[in-house]
Amino acid sequence: MNRVIPKQNYIVLGLICLVTLVLAWYCIDFYKNSKEYQLDQNKRMKILSEVKVDELQNYILDNHDVILYFSSSRDNTYSNFEESLKSYLLEEDLTKLIAYVDTANLDRSFYQEFEDNYFKEQWKKENKKFSVIPNFVNFKDGKVDSMLYMSSTTPNINDAKNYLVGVGIHD
Repeated sequence: MNRVIPKQNYIVLGLICLVTLVLAWYCIDFYKNSKEYQLDQNKRMKILSEVKVDELQNYILDNHDVILYFSSSRDNTYSNFEESLKSYLLEEDLTKLIAYVDTANLDRSFYQEFEDNYFKEQWKKENKKFSVIPNFVNFKDGKVDSMLYMSSTTPNINDAKNYLVGVGIHD
């Protein structure tokens, strides 16, 4: 009793296998591309030591006088500015003097808590806000001494250079 299997069944099986392989390849490729994109976003400021948001308080306790650069790794709006900044920091060998904080996953409560914990009393009375990203923040004795931008503006490499000279990190 030999049963003959029609050739049409083999063709259907072959098509199912082919579609499964193509779909698997597409999913793997999509996953790799999304991982590359995430890594590429973080490469812009990879030259600086990164301080994780949950480690920020300890970092400031350990480093009373420090300059932090706040920027979002997911926002490409300022990529030209950050490329110029990266070149400048490498050229002037300032990468060990500045740390980077990624603001990509922060909400408004972080900024309020930051202002409450690190702003001087005078700044709190003047109702100054920390909301401009990207931004340099200079800490002296564990409190914010100055910031590059206090109001919304388009970042400029000359502003950044002048700010770093002004805070004494570079002549």
